[in-house]
Amino acid sequence: MRFYRVTCVTDADMRGTWLYDEHPFKSWGNRLFLISDDDRSSFRRGDGETQFRILAAVANPRYDLADLEDCIVEACRDWDVEGTVRVRAIEDSTYRECFGETPYAGGVAVRRFSQVLGANEFCTLLQEVGCVDDKPIGRAPHDPVEGTRYSRCLAEELERMGRTAAGEGAARSTGDRPVGTPASPTQPFLPAHYLIEGMNVHEYGPALDALLFSLKEEGRVPSACAITFDLDKFHSGEKKRSTDEYFLSCMNDALVESLEGMVLVIRYGTFDEGGAFASYPYQLLTRLLDALARHPHTVQVVMVIPEGADALKQRIQSRFAVPWVELRRDAVPSIQAMGAAAVRAVLEERACDEGLAPDAQLAALVDARLEDSSFSDLGALYEEWRRDKLTHERFPSYEPVAERSLARRQAKGQSALERLNALVGLADVKRHVADILARVRMNRELALAGLPARPFSMHLAFLGEPGTGKTEVAQLYAEILREQRVLSEGRLVVRSGARLFNVNEAFEAARGSVLFIDEAYSLIGYGDTVASLIASMEQYRDEVVVILAGYEADMEQLFLTNPGFRSRVGFCLRFPSYSDAEKLEIFQLMARRARLTVPPETLARVRDLLARGGRRDDEGNARFVRKLFEDACGRQQTRLARKAPAEGYTEETLSLLLPDDVGTVAARPARSAREELADLVGLAEVKQLVSTWLDLMRAQKARRDAGIDAPFVPLHLAFKGNPGTGKTEVARLIGRILKEEGVLSVGEFYECGRQDLVASYIGGTAPKVAALFSRAKGSVILIDEAYALNDNQHGGYGEEAVTALVDQMEKLREDVVVIFAGYTREIDELFAANPGFASRVRTHIEFPDYGVDELVDVLRLMARKQGFALAEGAAERARGLFAKAAAQPNFGNARYARNLLEEALLAQATRLAAEAAREGRAVGELPVERLIALEPEDFARGGVPVGSGARPVGFLAA
Repeated sequence: MRFYRVTCVTDADMRGTWLYDEHPFKSWGNRLFLISDDDRSSFRRGDGETQFRILAAVANPRYDLADLEDCIVEACRDWDVEGTVRVRAIEDSTYRECFGETPYAGGVAVRRFSQVLGANEFCTLLQEVGCVDDKPIGRAPHDPVEGTRYSRCLAEELERMGRTAAGEGAARSTGDRPVGTPASPTQPFLPAHYLIEGMNVHEYGPALDALLFSLKEEGRVPSACAITFDLDKFHSGEKKRSTDEYFLSCMNDALVESLEGMVLVIRYGTFDEGGAFASYPYQLLTRLLDALARHPHTVQVVMVIPEGADALKQRIQSRFAVPWVELRRDAVPSIQAMGAAAVRAVLEERACDEGLAPDAQLAALVDARLEDSSFSDLGALYEEWRRDKLTHERFPSYEPVAERSLARRQAKGQSALERLNALVGLADVKRHVADILARVRMNRELALAGLPARPFSMHLAFLGEPGTGKTEVAQLYAEILREQRVLSEGRLVVRSGARLFNVNEAFEAARGSVLFIDEAYSLIGYGDTVASLIASMEQYRDEVVVILAGYEADMEQLFLTNPGFRSRVGFCLRFPSYSDAEKLEIFQLMARRARLTVPPETLARVRDLLARGGRRDDEGNARFVRKLFEDACGRQQTRLARKAPAEGYTEETLSLLLPDDVGTVAARPARSAREELADLVGLAEVKQLVSTWLDLMRAQKARRDAGIDAPFVPLHLAFKGNPGTGKTEVARLIGRILKEEGVLSVGEFYECGRQDLVASYIGGTAPKVAALFSRAKGSVILIDEAYALNDNQHGGYGEEAVTALVDQMEKLREDVVVIFAGYTREIDELFAANPGFASRVRTHIEFPDYGVDELVDVLRLMARKQGFALAEGAAERARGLFAKAAAQPNFGNARYARNLLEEALLAQATRLAAEAAREGRAVGELPVERLIALEPEDFARGGVPVGSGARPVGFLAA
């Protein structure tokens, strides 16, 4: 099929309304279709004539243009075009230039066109705007080979074409023949089809353009239309439609016949890993190749596949068994192998061509550059010599400026690789980078020896927690690749997976650089973006290095969404969390860079803060160190500004960090948490066990303060006893104590039950538990009524929660203290049924029931805290009630005392109202002593049912 835009003129002064409103069309059987062009720019009036344009589609690409001219004149008569019509020009065009961009595309006229020429499949193909493109074959540059990455193979093929044209007198394209010249009747024959290796259109594009232009010039393809069919864009996740089966059925003989005389460029292979491939694109490919194989001389085919995909190449060539001309990228020229004399000869010839006289400076520059085995850019060397020579000859006064600029460029500062190796920790990361650079060097050695290079993917995955140095290493890696001449620019272009971005724009921006995609796991669920990302990683593999960064577990889930990731990510680099010693070293490094002095006492303060257990995700690792350092600098400056030294500021005072500059010093409470623990009513054995446990933590801190390595060793606890025995209050105090004494970094208290741990669906519990532990880093978690998790259902919600708890307790063993609370027997049964708990919770503390006297003390303190006092006889009345209630099952201990007090307060209010009424005055006029006194009769109701109430509290002695 072939498309034309035909410019016509008539000697009549006519109006163009009929062109725009009526859109007349005419057909001649199944060989020719004409329609008026409604582009207003094509309609012109003046100089006694009117110009307009008609669009033509012919089934036979070698259609006789004289016959076409006659048909156009006949159509104009049928359309009542006034005056004498003649054809001024016939131009080759494409489907979309003629029909695809008109307002009525897809309307009656196009449907008529597809019916007339039997082009229904062709029109269906061209409707896939995102996956199919048609463009005119343009003119090639003066030297079509120079400047392409495929120059050797392309030059060989163009030479073959030239020999064929000279020896056999091949017919030229009809597109340049004068109107009316008949086409050659020669039966079409294509001696070969083409296969290009490499998916980067910026590299193979110039070679493809030169090839297509030559094919057109040599008469191999009569049509000026080249259609690109990108099958990789039909990857699963991009095309999921009810019309897929119909589109697949269009890959048939009728489509191939409609493409006669055109060039069909097929891109495929990005997602084809041999055994693993995207099913739908492969079905399209095989159907299309089978149809092409039945018509091997109808369409000129150009296959574009990934470099090194030998198995795919064999499958294509077996299915479409025709001669194939393979175009591969040129081998990297080995300047070292040329030798100094050959290099000088090349440069001297270039200098002479530009009218410059070669000199001794050029020879010296060549010798100096060849000492560097990685040097390969002759153009840069020549430009450096040319600039210096012209400056010396024409602008000698600028020589000092040029020399200073050259000295700055050649100044050897610390290389990016040296800066990477100077980073704290990251031994495995540094080793992986060294291995990658070693492979780059060995490939260059292979090239010097004339052996094929062994390509490998340089895309990386950075796996680890926030603050572990991923972004800093990515920046250095980009600079290293520039220094090693792997990348041309070496910038770091950052995108976030949490905010969807345009993949094509990102890769264009990152050409010659590193594209760093942080939180890449956030792309899960966006199949189109993932497919486009993987395709671009292959297409731009020689121009852009991609680094995908995120948590290791989340990144693993991302890789599972598309098998293409694993073959394109060459290395996975794991970034471990920094140890306390490494974090201290980072702080000292920051201080040295800022020229700050950190005396031993300040260093001990820093060490203590860094070694405290637990850190929230957004505060962890180097981020926390950086924040600690920046805050210390801020407090130091504030301290110096508020109290200027009498002798003035000196370098010593301005650079000294004091202990009080480091860390936030919270206001000390009136009573410490340890004092409050000691003052709890009763619980003597509990206090002793808890105190012993806390002493271990304090000893660890003392060792850290002395500079001894003492990692945080958490001891999870089990609090067992009846309700109301103080378990929650003690757990809350433990969090405060560990915070106040520098053991935990946060010291908050998270109380939860089964409903806070178990999700409403299977599979949702583990993330829910993980989220709780993430929030509670550096704090205490109390799991109240923990035995409720033991539901004795294999695979049930409770078992899932237990498994998740054990997993998080192990993963965050240095970050979170977990306390299980509940009845003694039920807690023991829970631990017996789940050995994972028993091995991680070795300290069990029994909370006994309160005695009657202790409960009276608790009641007295509760009343005093609320501003009340027990009147004479009230304590004895309460003692009797406690003794009676304690004998009942499920006694609520201090909860009963609280309920008893609340009932007494209600009774007192009723009593005072009655007394005030009898005395004829308001309640507020009663003496204060009577307002705060709780009389024995106020305790007449004996409290509420035992065991009720849900608010756990602690109780201080009077």
